Formats: sequence, structure tokens, C-alpha cells
Amino acid sequence: VSTQSTGALYTYGPPSTSKENWKLPTFEPLCLVVMTYLRFAGIPYTINACNEPAMSPSRTLPMLFIYGQSPLCSPDSIIRHLSEHVKDYSIDSWLTKEKSSDIIAYKSILEEIIQPCILFNWWLEPENKPIFDSLVFSKKLPFPASWILPYKH
Repeated sequence: VSTQSTGALYTYGPPSTSKENWKLPTFEPLCLVVMTYLRFAGIPYTINACNEPAMSPSRTLPMLFIYGQSPLCSPDSIIRHLSEHVKDYSIDSWLTKEKSSDIIAYKSILEEIIQPCILFNWWLEPENKPIFDSLVFSKKLPFPASWILPYKH
């Protein structure tokens, strides 16, 4: 595995700078998916925590900028491109067709059923929203906004 970076991954930044950041590089699930794939595949990359989706052509993060190529702007396109064009780093090459089918089914369940439930729980569940907002966002805001904005509904 080369130590030279394959590209730059633009993501949302860490949840906060305090101990409550769960030791995650980002709070956004789709960014975590790409980071996990890159790590499992052993693909060297750099993280740019930009918190600015407007810089991406699709106006979403994560975005992988591979040097000399157009940016890839969704987890599916990033993973598909890497598995097709970066053969040295394939993490699925050892799977049988049956196991590959199982993975597609599990992925579908995670994306279509479990992820919406988790996002609802984080962002819309009345009991969790203030807690999640304060842990993720208020620690990043300057005073006095950190005391006002997360609690404003």
C-alpha cells in the first residue's frame, strides 16, 4: 500500500472539540460510510473537514477529489469508482456471488429502513433533538449563540 494520498475527502467536521464528540471524525453517516470503506480498503487519503457542501458540484458531502479527475459526490459513486478503477484496493474480491448478493440485501435494509429511523431519532424525536443539537452544534457556536440557537424551536 502506497503512503501517498489517493485523493482528498471533503466531509463535515467532527461533532465538537470536547470529550463528547464520540471520537468520530464526523457526525454525518454518509461521510462515515466513505471513510470506513477507504480505511477497510487501505486506500490512503486526506480528510478536509470543510463543513461547506456548496463547494461540491452536487452541493452535498462527502466529496472525493482524486487528483487529475472530476470529483465524486456520493458514497455510491465513490465506492463504485474505487472498486472499478483501483484494483489493488478491492475489499470485495474474495466474496462469492452468493455473499455479494447478501451484502447488497443488507446494504438495502440499512439504507432504506435503518438509516431513516436513526436520522429521525437524531433530528426529529422531540426528546432527543435538544440533546443531539447541544452535543453536535452548540459546542461549535461562539458565545452567546451557543446558549440561544440550539434551544430555539
